[in-house]
Amino acid sequence: MRKKVRNVSLVSLTANRCTMETRACENAPSLFDNLDEWLTTEEAAAYLRLTTGSLRNMVCVGQISCYKLGRRNRFSKGELRNLLIKKNRGGFHGH
Repeated sequence: MRKKVRNVSLVSLTANRCTMETRACENAPSLFDNLDEWLTTEEAAAYLRLTTGSLRNMVCVGQISCYKLGRRNRFSKGELRNLLIKKNRGGFHGH
């Protein structure tokens, strides 16, 4: 199994002196590893086949969770997928 190695910059402040060093860290997670997994409001609404207003209302009443990035909402595609699976109704029951 191949290990993921990433260079990480570390900043240290000591006695009014700022130093920066770069180290290699194994399996260091990054916020930007799965950018395609985070959706904007418009993308999330399209994924759920809702209007953006309906999506915002569902967020407001707590039916869907979102994460704030500055002033913007971001939605986890995995959480939206799980929401769709959990809300699945109907289907063939063998009758």
